[in-house]
Amino acid sequence: MYEPAELFAPYDRERCQVCGECLTACPVMRFSKSEGQRAMETMRAGGRVARLDRRCQMCLACSVACPRGANPAGLIFARFAETMVQAGPRQWGRYFQQQQPINFRTDAAAALAEEDRALLTAWRDETPAEEITYPGCNVCNTAWLTRTRLLAGHDLRGGFDLCCGEPFFRTGMENELRQCARKLNDWLGRLGARRVNMLCTAGACMFRYVLPRYGLTHAMEVQPFLETLHADFQAGRYPIVAPLGLTVAVQESCYGKVLGADYTRKVRELLEMIGCRVVEMQHCGERSLCCGIGAGFPPSVGYHPAFMVHGAMRVWREAAKTKADLLVTYCAGCLLTLSAMGTFYPGHLPIAHLLTLLSRAIGEQPPDHLGRISRAMLWGAVRRQFPKLLDPRRAKLEPFAD
Repeated sequence: MYEPAELFAPYDRERCQVCGECLTACPVMRFSKSEGQRAMETMRAGGRVARLDRRCQMCLACSVACPRGANPAGLIFARFAETMVQAGPRQWGRYFQQQQPINFRTDAAAALAEEDRALLTAWRDETPAEEITYPGCNVCNTAWLTRTRLLAGHDLRGGFDLCCGEPFFRTGMENELRQCARKLNDWLGRLGARRVNMLCTAGACMFRYVLPRYGLTHAMEVQPFLETLHADFQAGRYPIVAPLGLTVAVQESCYGKVLGADYTRKVRELLEMIGCRVVEMQHCGERSLCCGIGAGFPPSVGYHPAFMVHGAMRVWREAAKTKADLLVTYCAGCLLTLSAMGTFYPGHLPIAHLLTLLSRAIGEQPPDHLGRISRAMLWGAVRRQFPKLLDPRRAKLEPFAD
């Protein structure tokens, strides 16, 4: 059994036996064993594999599957990073670079309700605090999810410009990762935070395992909020007054598989506690599919919408086959992506965040502005990204604002 931290270490050439099992296990690549072996041999020799360059979503499933703990994803990541250094991102991908003045997050934020914009302002408080709860960028775009007593007493701090850098990690943008680490290091130092509760599963992995390799030196304990919720519901802190009685499928976070079976089991147990029956999609747990955003990560693709739509359609088709009442996600990024991409899959299942269901089960009537925000993101892409799809140039990005 692997430790999550091991999956973020560099590729271990000595451990790798070039068996091809990592790429054979990948739910996206679907290599045969011989194809996987040849692909690994090519990359080990410094070459590139066109299929990986266009389709790998950096979801880390290959590293999870590696029987020797060699971290093949680290080798693929190194190739992505080389491309970014040599060529830079695609012109049409500029809209998905959140350090840019206008991007998909700013368009979504402009559509937030007044109450949610007020939350974002409050979260910028820099009064010193030993314990904070970090929302992450995706929760900033879905701030209404936090309007529940499940977060009562939690001191939320963060903002769009305090990104953990997860998209940069999965696209090989190492320079941007260092800039994220520097900004977060300075910010956490000013707050004096010693414990950080993470609403975002990806953020928990980034703070624990990735950013320390890029300059995040601030000493702190990082706690995934989902584990806190599980303990609270198990202890009966939140009595269930409105059991939901739903059959649900679960969209896994790519980082859920990294944190392991115990973490993803807690998601299912929470759903069962509130009266839901969980049915699994064909690809689940350690072999789960990315929501679709990862299909835009390869540098040769550069957030091309056709690839992201295709990735999301695979998820929606698998969800439909379960005959569930609802698709549940515990990642706000998956929630936004699948909601927006559901436009291209008529009749898709309703989708909701785990926090929304837990809130309903304890007798609350949580707000839901998902449709408005996902439409704003989709319309923003149509206006700002689509006109650049025929532009072959690589983008020059604005530097991070201090």
